[in-house]
Amino acid sequence: MKTKRFDPLAGNAEAGFRDLLDGANDLIFILSPDARFLYSNRAFQTALGYSEPELRAFDIFAVIPTKLRMRRFPIANSKCCA
Repeated sequence: MKTKRFDPLAGNAEAGFRDLLDGANDLIFILSPDARFLYSNRAFQTALGYSEPELRAFDIFAVIPTKLRMRRFPIANSKCCA
């Protein structure tokens, strides 16, 4: 059985919105409640040097430098989010 992948921007109505996000120069991403990447636009992928499928394997804390993560996001140091 094939599992469907959740796509927050799926559907015909959202196709133009996806094009808008992918064409933006701003770094745009959507996270799941457990801080995993659900979507990232091309600018974000280029800036970080990862493809969208590669980013889906990470949570947001994996791409925040350790020093900043420890200072600004103490919850990221707990077992639930690291």
